[in-house]
Amino acid sequence: MDNRLVKIMLGVIGALAILVVAGFFIRLFKDDSEKVNSDDSIFENVSTLEALNMGLIDGDELLAEEGIEKTKEDSSATASTEDRAAALLSLLNEGRTIEDTSQFVKIDVKDKVVAESQINVAEEDTKVADVDETTEVSEEDYSEDEAFDEWTEEDEDLIAQIESEAAEAERQRALAEKNAGASNITQTAEYESAHAGAKGIDVSKHNGNIDWNQVKGAGIGFAMIRCGYRGSSSGVLVVDPMYQTNMNGAIQAGLGVGVYFFSQAVNVQEAVEEASLVIDLLSGYSLSYPVYLDVEKSNGRGDAISPEERTEICRAFLATVSNAGYTAGIYSNKLWFENRINTASLTDYRIWMAQYVDIPTYTATRYDMWQYTSKGSVPGVPGNCDMNVLK
Repeated sequence: MDNRLVKIMLGVIGALAILVVAGFFIRLFKDDSEKVNSDDSIFENVSTLEALNMGLIDGDELLAEEGIEKTKEDSSATASTEDRAAALLSLLNEGRTIEDTSQFVKIDVKDKVVAESQINVAEEDTKVADVDETTEVSEEDYSEDEAFDEWTEEDEDLIAQIESEAAEAERQRALAEKNAGASNITQTAEYESAHAGAKGIDVSKHNGNIDWNQVKGAGIGFAMIRCGYRGSSSGVLVVDPMYQTNMNGAIQAGLGVGVYFFSQAVNVQEAVEEASLVIDLLSGYSLSYPVYLDVEKSNGRGDAISPEERTEICRAFLATVSNAGYTAGIYSNKLWFENRINTASLTDYRIWMAQYVDIPTYTATRYDMWQYTSKGSVPGVPGNCDMNVLK
């Protein structure tokens, strides 16, 4: 064959090969670009991107699991937010949850905290302290599928009144039997067993000025002190005005102390914010009792979320506090632990259960502390106060 013809043919073949290879790489990069930039499911998951940016999820760890390493040129380089989101999406598509890989850490919330003088306190600090929502009601009256916002205040007041009257009638009956010499020895032993343990109170600004030396002298061993709350209406973060006074007073009197935060978080990011504020407030204090997240009905923004959402919010708060080196726990009442929170999935943390009866009937999980009344009387505390026993 003529050398000239051979050269022409080889040139044509080479050109075709170049076109094929170029087309392959163009398509490859186009596909990758579409995968990262056009996958709406990545960018619709705003909470995931926020979690990555906030450092709640270790992007490098995710990328390493996906086989994507740091650049060799700069060992300190980290993956982009888009790459992190893509890696997380891959894990989520495999059925893995955020909790499998996330590292919940404290964030800066100073710009989110306001003073009570800046808010409408009546609308924001709405913890329902005197409504007994801790005792049992029938399935007809209370259902997992029934939303709280479908109940009117009159319905709730009626249920609380019925429960209070029933509990009082039972107490009077037991007292009458005891006075008549007909008390049941087994029941008395059960009562004593239920109430055995260190006694403590929990307080907030609503308890006024407390004489902590009198409290200590009355045999109270510990105090759970509210450090703050999230506004029920606006969602702002607020420090309890009596927090430092109560902490300093209880510690100086020789009581063991723990703290609790009244939550109105409606998503995981807000839960991390709440935990971060608590961690800030604990600076300079040494706790002998846990940090609790107070989750209960309040006629506020936190009432309407689903049990699944509420459980994830609790988990985020508890993990953030735990990762900061504190013992973490969750407070709620019997009805909410049974119906509004997946409590069984949170038993790695402490459980503080409220039920205002002589002998608790909560058996869904263990509990580590029991709040048995909101109408206790302790020298040094003006008016009624919550009473607790450590199990």
